[in-house]
Amino acid sequence: MDTHETVSETRLDRGLRRALDAEIAALLEEPSVTDVMCNADGRVFVDRTGAGRTDSGITLTAANADFALRMLASSVGTVITRDAPLLSATMPGSGERVAGSIAPITEQPTLSIRKPPRTVFDLSAFSRGPCALADGPVIDGDDPLVRAVQERRNILIAGSTGSGKTSLLSSLLQIDSVVRDRCLIIEDTREIAIEAPDHVRFLTSPQIGMQRLVQHALRYRPDRIVLGEVRSGDAALEMLFACNTGHSGSFGTIHANSALDALGRLEDLCSTICPQPPRRAIATAIGCVVFVQRTMTGRAISEVLYVDGWQDGTGYVTRSM
Repeated sequence: MDTHETVSETRLDRGLRRALDAEIAALLEEPSVTDVMCNADGRVFVDRTGAGRTDSGITLTAANADFALRMLASSVGTVITRDAPLLSATMPGSGERVAGSIAPITEQPTLSIRKPPRTVFDLSAFSRGPCALADGPVIDGDDPLVRAVQERRNILIAGSTGSGKTSLLSSLLQIDSVVRDRCLIIEDTREIAIEAPDHVRFLTSPQIGMQRLVQHALRYRPDRIVLGEVRSGDAALEMLFACNTGHSGSFGTIHANSALDALGRLEDLCSTICPQPPRRAIATAIGCVVFVQRTMTGRAISEVLYVDGWQDGTGYVTRSM
């Protein structure tokens, strides 16, 4: 990026923050803030690590919210209108993800801002246990999750929105055995942090999705493939293909309600493309599923499930670690 582009992005970012209101801009600068959400009535709610979601007491006018959404849409080369009332974009410069909507989808403009992680958490920041809290047992070098990385099991990280999937993924990528490898990262927005000096990062676009990027990534001779999030059937199938063709030790994240449910979620995604879910391929490709949750006091790993294959009549052969 040249100096002109950097200056332009900085000015645009400042303009967006002014449109959003000085108080909201101040919230976005707080290290503990992860999400800022503006509802149709103008009330602004804020989510903070360790404190959860609260009413900020701030009100954003409909005019300011509308102006900010239109400015952001313009910055990414699109529009938000009554005929195209939804927006999903990344704020230039600062990197916050913004989802927004206007009438007729919502009565007044609404938006949700997700801040990218500013700090890579050490694995010790994640508590460990079935109902773990932030002050519970923590991960150490003998933890089954660390062993799964060292054994080059393909790891799928599952959880709900905001549970810490990307944060945990970034933490696992700091392990020495990963840092020494050539890693290929594929994500929708730049969120995953990685220390490996030999890495390439691909970002999806409206024209080029994750499926095509996974196919392209195989030509780059990666030791590990890292997928930001598996959302579609074609991406899921490509991930399984990559994991089953010599790219062991790869990573991905997925929305699911438990570790075992993550395997079912993969089946559901694949079934949108092929009539029969490729359960054997899933059992061969995925070696470990981690379920992470967000609690009021931090992020917790509540399940680590080793997947050891598939058995007819029984299903997935798993071990809860």
